[in-house]
Amino acid sequence: MTNCTSVTAKNASVKGYAGDAATTSEIKAKLLADDIVPSRKVKVETTDGVVQLSGTVDSQAQIDRAESIAKAIDGVKSVKNDLKTK
Repeated sequence: MTNCTSVTAKNASVKGYAGDAATTSEIKAKLLADDIVPSRKVKVETTDGVVQLSGTVDSQAQIDRAESIAKAIDGVKSVKNDLKTK
C-alpha cells in the first residue's frame, strides 16, 4: 500500500505542477493581449494555485490590472502582487 500512496502523491504533484504551468501560461497570454499592462516587465510564477507577480511597471493602474487579470483565471487560489512602480 505504501507504494500506491507514493505513486498517488507523485501523480498529484505532477498534476499540480502541470496545472500551475498552465495557469502561468494563461496569465502570461492574457497579460500579453492586454493594452494596459507591459507584459514583458511582469514575471509570473504559480505554485499550488498561488500566483506571484513581480517586476517593475509604470503605474499603480498597471499593478492593479495585472492582479485583476491573474485573479480572473480559473484555478488561481490567491495572488501575491509584488509588482512595483518606477
